[in-house]
Amino acid sequence: MAVLTIEGDDLATMALDHPAAAYLLTLPSASSRYVVACRLSKAARMLTGAPRASWQTAPWHRLAPLQVQGLITVMAGSYTPAYTNNVLSCIKGVVRMAADMSMMDRETLRLILQIKIVAGGPGQGVTGRYVTAPERAALMRAALEDPSDTGRRDAAILATAYPGGLRRAEIAGLSREDVAFDGDLVILTVRGKGRKLRKVPLDGGGAHVLRDWLVIRRSAPGPLFWGGRRGGHLVSGSGITPKAVGDILARLVARAGVKHLTPHDLRRSVASDALDQTDAITVARLLGHASTATTAKYDRRSARAVRAVAAGLAIAHERS
Repeated sequence: MAVLTIEGDDLATMALDHPAAAYLLTLPSASSRYVVACRLSKAARMLTGAPRASWQTAPWHRLAPLQVQGLITVMAGSYTPAYTNNVLSCIKGVVRMAADMSMMDRETLRLILQIKIVAGGPGQGVTGRYVTAPERAALMRAALEDPSDTGRRDAAILATAYPGGLRRAEIAGLSREDVAFDGDLVILTVRGKGRKLRKVPLDGGGAHVLRDWLVIRRSAPGPLFWGGRRGGHLVSGSGITPKAVGDILARLVARAGVKHLTPHDLRRSVASDALDQTDAITVARLLGHASTATTAKYDRRSARAVRAVAAGLAIAHERS
């Protein structure tokens, strides 16, 4: 099921007569395009009822306002308001583009743009979860129990998600040239949203599993993480996609027997644990957040952080 964006000249060529492709081209980074493509593909499958539908195949220019309203109503019963509203925003972006390309009439566009966002409803609140230390250890064991080269690769990918805190598109976008060494540290040069560069240091176990992978991968230029075939065989120089990062983690989750989680849950967990150690400004720099307000949304410490603060506050008193 194709959800990945088509990059470069292919996407630009497709955008000449495809409103979704044209909309994706307006987004600032490969990471943003990947996320929006996934949301549009989810909408395409629900709108058409076709399990293999994607953003490329959906007839966006023929959408009717009642179709979009029905989709949002159905989604509001099963998904968080935040996710549902994000999907609606993506659809509105595509239909605006369709109207600009003279593929949709302005009255239809006006009615779709008038569809209101979801307020409240089931699942309201924070999304994602915190991944505990025992769960992270189980995931790493699941990777390292695989004796093939794929196991070493998967362990290194896991380390870039925790403790690295990288987004899945950032993991897929790493090249061998992005890896440097400073004593025991492994330093990753990461291309984040808006093509902003940041340095992410890995120490301890994270650095060790990445060094182990580099022993196998060696120093040839190209994608840091190679794609693979069945049986644990990797294809030198092939690279992986953001979707593959999610698939790799899903396999580790199944083998480790832990509760469902996503690569972004590991990123949320990095934010939560880092906030126990330092200030929000430093954590925002580590994660590539433009604002500490975004970092605050990743905090999954809940009552743990409040209790820790309370334990550090004191007032002089005498027992009677």
